[in-house]
Amino acid sequence: MREEYDVVQDRFLQDYLNKIGNRLAATAPARDSGFPFSFTLLNHSEVNAFALPGGPMFVFTGLVKEADSEGQSAGVMAHEMSHVILRHGTNQASKAEILQLPAMLASQATGGGSLWGQLLQFGIGLGYNSVLLKFSRTDESEADALGTRIMASAGYNPIRNGGLLRKA
Repeated sequence: MREEYDVVQDRFLQDYLNKIGNRLAATAPARDSGFPFSFTLLNHSEVNAFALPGGPMFVFTGLVKEADSEGQSAGVMAHEMSHVILRHGTNQASKAEILQLPAMLASQATGGGSLWGQLLQFGIGLGYNSVLLKFSRTDESEADALGTRIMASAGYNPIRNGGLLRKA
């Protein structure tokens, strides 16, 4: 990722991102699981962030610019952190490998080039994509739910999508 995108070299912005990320990680269930979360700001106008299995998170400058508050950035980051904690990336990769096996076997059994073989592969492909899509929708809902809990535990108000909760 660091080779494909420019890492923002502004220490103030990187520190800001680390402050949010570390605050979330300190309250996340993964703190006991040993995920070494890291947070890197990438110079890209897209409003997005993503985390890789194991904890590296990348946030695009477009997200930081569009966020009306620190809490909005925290909400997206907590959601992405949840995908790591819930191991969605590794689970999706495992499911994809399992689902590819029938397509390979069907291709070999039918010679792959015949009309029947192509239709069979197409049907398996449709089933494969629908299964992965269902899993991804479930994953997104799970990440939303856990991300909301992480935000709240870190002192952000997930209902307002932003501002810090006042500590009495």
